[in-house]
Amino acid sequence: LIDLSFSLRDQWEQTLLLARELARTPDLIDGREVLLACPAGSPLEAAAAEEGIAVAGLEKTEGLLAPVLGIRRLLKENQADLVHVFDPHSLVASALLRRFFSFGLVYTMNVIPQGRPFFINKALARTDRIVFPGGNLAEELGKLTVDAGKTRVILPAFVSEHLLGSPSLSKRTNPVHFVFAAACELTPEKDLHSLLQAMAYLQNMAIDLPPWEVRIIGDGPLFYELLEIAEITGTQIEAVRVNLSRARKKIR
Repeated sequence: LIDLSFSLRDQWEQTLLLARELARTPDLIDGREVLLACPAGSPLEAAAAEEGIAVAGLEKTEGLLAPVLGIRRLLKENQADLVHVFDPHSLVASALLRRFFSFGLVYTMNVIPQGRPFFINKALARTDRIVFPGGNLAEELGKLTVDAGKTRVILPAFVSEHLLGSPSLSKRTNPVHFVFAAACELTPEKDLHSLLQAMAYLQNMAIDLPPWEVRIIGDGPLFYELLEIAEITGTQIEAVRVNLSRARKKIR
């Protein structure tokens, strides 16, 4: 697994969850050993090491082709026959190295790569499987060319402990009030459509649940579309329009 982005927690945590699951259940990958490569000193490296996952720290480099030497060394030292990448730099470098090494290549597209579509499209053509964590992202590819036969759409994973908080929470006798919150740029990459669909499904289930609500904070091209989806699905949400970029500048 290779994730060379210094990304936000909600992105690199998906990489960590996959590495953890594969390390725990090697039968899913035919008994292969799991090695996670990520930037040295990154939060992902620290979290993986704490989980007991084998990790290789790579120097952070700039440019689409910059990681080639580091990934080449990993492939040579570990005789990898299956590589799963999570960022455009790792994708382009790994696709190039397939000229010299024999391995399967999977790419999880957490965000739509920006700039240099020629290199990205060449790399996508050399990829065996492309995974989209959310169907809405798959629909917003722009200038990128993707073979539909290679694609798979999945829902992002989450850590149940983060949702439930303290393990003692379930033992409380007082009612619990859950708040499902999303504070982000309201763009296709964030796939808030899946959140609303999941909440609509949840409220239609014939089971007793504690009181809950959905709060969406941010701004972007999908603001009114999300309100419309919430109305259509009957999902009760509270949406606040905030320019997060300006807010961050004020905080700094």
